[in-house]
Amino acid sequence: MHSHKEIIEILNRDVNSASERLAEARRRVDAIISEVPGELPQPEGQHRIMNASREHTKAMRVLEVALERHSGFTLNEIMPEDLKDKSRNTAGYFPK
Repeated sequence: MHSHKEIIEILNRDVNSASERLAEARRRVDAIISEVPGELPQPEGQHRIMNASREHTKAMRVLEVALERHSGFTLNEIMPEDLKDKSRNTAGYFPK
């Protein structure tokens, strides 16, 4: 089993990774919106905006889960199931 310190480090990395993912998704949405000419985007622009918005929504959910796991452990000592096994890949819970 991981030590308390190792678990905190893993969960911190997960939160940081999720935060970076959300920030990147937000930058993509902003960039696409700024590229679309006029106030009413053409169908291709609308499609790009919708896809970028979906990715942004997914990134927000990933951050929400990472924060729930982190606070659950730090505040209530709830051990995430995947961290109970020492063989877990400690590169982070959420893949890019």
